[in-house]
Amino acid sequence: MNNVIIIILVVLAVIAGGFVTFVAINSGFKTPPPLPTCVPTNSAVPPAPGSLEPNALINWHDGLINPKVTHVQGPVIFLAFNNIGHKKHNYVLAQVASNCQETVLRSIEGVMNAESRNIRISLTPGHYTIYCDIREGKSSHRAQGEIATIIVH
Repeated sequence: MNNVIIIILVVLAVIAGGFVTFVAINSGFKTPPPLPTCVPTNSAVPPAPGSLEPNALINWHDGLINPKVTHVQGPVIFLAFNNIGHKKHNYVLAQVASNCQETVLRSIEGVMNAESRNIRISLTPGHYTIYCDIREGKSSHRAQGEIATIIVH
């Protein structure tokens, strides 16, 4: 009779241990928080004096944008977008207000592999975001990290 009780206790301990392990493992696999859409004004290292140019080259390559932060001298800005990857992208340029609200200024749709698009635009000093607004299922390219900042001085 004692052996039966010991076997039952061991089985219950194994089940309890399995349950605790299951909860511990699955609690670590939560949906990641959304990427911030607003870049604080003091988040980027300021450029060296005299190093600013009136243009920015933004490269998309397999879901990555480089550089993540670009400093330029306004007011007339020349932006060159290069898609080096294998997916189609839509480029969106938006101005970011101090309250993190975005105002879309320009959209360029359907930029394919090895294709470049250029725009010339007058921008006042401030923060701007460039991102891809294509959605794939429940996610978007922007949520996957395809977002960069342009700071106009």
